[in-house]
Amino acid sequence: IVSDGWSVPIMISDLSSYYQARLDKDTAELSPLNIQYRDYACWQHEVEHDNAAVARACDHLSGYLKAAEPTTTFHADLPRQPQRKGHGAMARRGVSAQDSAALRGHLATQGSTLFSASAAALHMLLRLRGIGDDDAPTIIGTADAGRDAMETEDQIGFYLNLLPHVMCLPASAANDTWT
Repeated sequence: IVSDGWSVPIMISDLSSYYQARLDKDTAELSPLNIQYRDYACWQHEVEHDNAAVARACDHLSGYLKAAEPTTTFHADLPRQPQRKGHGAMARRGVSAQDSAALRGHLATQGSTLFSASAAALHMLLRLRGIGDDDAPTIIGTADAGRDAMETEDQIGFYLNLLPHVMCLPASAANDTWT
């Protein structure tokens, strides 16, 4: 079964319905799907190969990706162990509700979001750590659920899209130009 994280609760719900029906010596009744996954996949394939707007967007993005370095010069603090030990840790930092509301409010006045501010902060960190040339863009990737159509919300499938975020600002740029 090929699926994304969005599909897991749907799969558990469907399996639970079948399990309960089996316990009750009954037949599970699931709602019929509006579309099949294969129909969506075929539609997406057609759009990607026949749409001039998609071709223009790909050409535009390809220009940015060609300008970026294919590998990073970012060095980890310690070399990776040849055998995984499982001794990792997580560092958590909290922000008060008041500070969070103030930050969101400020970003809203700038026409920005917490996501874009976080992405800009990551780009700044990479720049300040000396990743790439000052003129070359930095690229980070994020996952998008890819479920823009209402018909896909109750489906099990792999709709995930990886979106590159390209930032073409030097580390010396003013802070207000980053978000």
